[in-house]
Amino acid sequence: MSGRAGRRGLDDRGLVVLMMDERMDPSIAKGMLHGRSDPLNSAFRLHYPMILNLTRMEGGDECEKLIKRSFKQFQTDREIPKLIKRCAELAALRDAVAVPDNEQVEEYVNLRDTLCVLRGEMRGWLNHPDNAIQFLQVGRCVKVCVLDPRQVADEATSAGEDGGSAQLAAASVASEWGCVVKHERDGSEYLIDVVMNVEEAVNNGSRPRKGNLQSRFKVRPMGWDGKTRLEHEDGHDETWSPGDVTVEPRVVQVPLSQIDNLSSVRIYAPKELVSIESRMRVQRAVNEVVRRFPDGVPMLSPETDMRIDVDNFRKLKKRIDGLEAMMNRHPLHGSPDLDGKVSLFAKRRELTLQHKIAKRRLKVAQGMIHKDDLRHMHRVLRRLNYTDEDGVVAMKGRVACEITSADALVTTELVFDGLFKELPPDLCVAVVASLTERVGSAGKEPKDIKMSVECKEAYEKVRVAAQIVGKQMQECQCLDISINDFMNSFRPEMMELTREWAKGTKFETCMKIAPRGMYEGSVVRSIRRINEVLWQLKGAMSIVGDAELADKFEECQAMVKRDIVFADSLFL
Repeated sequence: MSGRAGRRGLDDRGLVVLMMDERMDPSIAKGMLHGRSDPLNSAFRLHYPMILNLTRMEGGDECEKLIKRSFKQFQTDREIPKLIKRCAELAALRDAVAVPDNEQVEEYVNLRDTLCVLRGEMRGWLNHPDNAIQFLQVGRCVKVCVLDPRQVADEATSAGEDGGSAQLAAASVASEWGCVVKHERDGSEYLIDVVMNVEEAVNNGSRPRKGNLQSRFKVRPMGWDGKTRLEHEDGHDETWSPGDVTVEPRVVQVPLSQIDNLSSVRIYAPKELVSIESRMRVQRAVNEVVRRFPDGVPMLSPETDMRIDVDNFRKLKKRIDGLEAMMNRHPLHGSPDLDGKVSLFAKRRELTLQHKIAKRRLKVAQGMIHKDDLRHMHRVLRRLNYTDEDGVVAMKGRVACEITSADALVTTELVFDGLFKELPPDLCVAVVASLTERVGSAGKEPKDIKMSVECKEAYEKVRVAAQIVGKQMQECQCLDISINDFMNSFRPEMMELTREWAKGTKFETCMKIAPRGMYEGSVVRSIRRINEVLWQLKGAMSIVGDAELADKFEECQAMVKRDIVFADSLFL
């Protein structure tokens, strides 16, 4: 709450004043006074300039010594007893779960999971615009995935799941029935308007945009036990029972990839769906279709109806039919205690997975942290000629040692490519701005950013250098994002602004071309950081003996370091 009170080394105790009144909740006040401090966790990371400096000054083994002396290594070593205990607990829990007919259950579950994945692949065929769009007429009954399978697969991959697990997660998404009322094209994607049972939606008849239904609504299954009261225009009320409709239907918009299956059944859907009565009638008709086909609503035949005549699809269909036949012949198929056995098997499999993860964490903790990262980064430096085969730092490495406020490798590549020698000082400042303004993997393709021809050409050279570095980092397993995302992480939004500032334009005029939503303080911080990088580049050129380029960076500094941006106080 207070950090520390009193003067360091002088006072035995200090005073803290808390401004509270009767409106403050007592529990909050107690937490402020007696709450525990946040845990201190190390954020130690390896950087290329750090590795190069340690290698140049102390030798190759100094990096490992630094890692072993780090606070993060200390925290990791301290967790080893807990991890050993955790591994033992998970092993005991796993061994305590006894699965009857374990081998048969495992065989059956593997068949089921494989079949689920293959059906997910078939969904991709059936949802292809060339095959599906012509059948998405008004009134078509369709099954809609509660979550977008594409997003589920991406999230599973991001969480560390392998390809098979990600596919299984995407294929296992739950779905509910609805009725198509419209479809439209949005760029390269088709969007489908569907009447569905959803809860907590927005205004009547509105069409929320695409995305996961679960994040916007509570999708209710057909058998949900609830009632909805309707107020008619004439003033009387009417109660719709669960047999008719569950919660209030809404018109929701989903991407084509979220359509699970197409039925061969079409119902009447009115053009006007603003009123609740019209949507209720549509949903009641969908419920009636599901009721009349207890063994399953008939689906469109891929061969006879949709006329999908492709060898890969036929092979997929044949494989699915074969696995379904194997499942039907399996000894456990139809067994009354199958669900219980599968549940026990799933529990044991989950515990086994957790035990493997805990053992892997224990193995990592018992070794040196960042050991693999260090090896991979050394390989990148050798491939880009920052060090030689013996680990001796080359000229490029000596330059990269000095760059700590921007990406050291990309900046050094631009220096040795001669970009800064070719460009005038104002464009050099703009290039440095693109090197300092970094974002994460969420950076989008910078196509719509307005820039002069000179800035665009300079920025393309930055991207080329980033591509070279990113390719080597990816091959050496040092890049956890795509090469394109790495290239896009160097942002050009500040190039025009900083170029104008370097030309002597007033600050208030520069702010007129600032990116939307950027405050004056952010611009000041960005320009100050550019000055810091220019100072580091000047020092690097002095070290390697390039006096001409050192003078140029000093000139760039003089152009940038002026006026209110570098005032001692912004209140002056």
